[in-house]
Amino acid sequence: MDKNLKITVLQLEHNKNFENNITEIEEYVELLNTDDIDILCLPELPIYGFNYELLSKLSLDEIKEKKQFFKDIASNNDMYIITGLLEKTGDCYYDSAYIFDDSGEELFKYRKTHLWSKEREFFNFGDSIEIVEIEGWKVGLGICADLGFPEFSRTLTLKGAEILFFSSAWSEPYDELWTLMNKARAAENQVFVVSPNLCGSPDNYCGLSLYVNPRGEVIKQMDKKPGYFHLTIQKDILKKRREEIPWLNQRRNSIYHT
Repeated sequence: MDKNLKITVLQLEHNKNFENNITEIEEYVELLNTDDIDILCLPELPIYGFNYELLSKLSLDEIKEKKQFFKDIASNNDMYIITGLLEKTGDCYYDSAYIFDDSGEELFKYRKTHLWSKEREFFNFGDSIEIVEIEGWKVGLGICADLGFPEFSRTLTLKGAEILFFSSAWSEPYDELWTLMNKARAAENQVFVVSPNLCGSPDNYCGLSLYVNPRGEVIKQMDKKPGYFHLTIQKDILKKRREEIPWLNQRRNSIYHT
């Protein structure tokens, strides 16, 4: 029997003080009943944000320390964690999303492929779109602006993805676009979409973290304040939707252009 996944989404209010962001995450983890969570997912760069001057001064040891912070949370609480993290390899920086398994090991890493605005001046582009398996579910990761590119989510879906996670730092005044993109990606690919977003100052992040089912229906959505919500997903819902409207099986590859 296919396992139902219990997922918790954290919506965090980003602060320019790194230590405050770490404390905020620790306090939420202490508050949650982690025995009842399979996957805890967090937004894009929840510790560092986008202060490029500060990012450029971080040592490799500091970056590794923050990675270990999430690995420890995963192993100490016997749950998977999906989170954004700064990655540095040589002189190259990446806006990345990681999956740490329930023993604290790095299961998967995705580097953001669609860099937005000033991100292009600091980060290097990722160039790989792959899926990974968690507890019998095929999962794809994206980050924020990736939501706006239908071909990105479709590529993950054609590789077998059943759930798409988009760790994000989506800003005002594009609140309606945020919700629309999440709904569209879920409906057109008939997948679950789970998107944790940052909220509040200093960059007017719009919050509104949400969970959308394979019909494109928003099942849960937060307001613009920090917090969390729980959800449980079932494979039967996905299977029934794909049988009801077999879009993926009726694609005509021969007429599509690169």
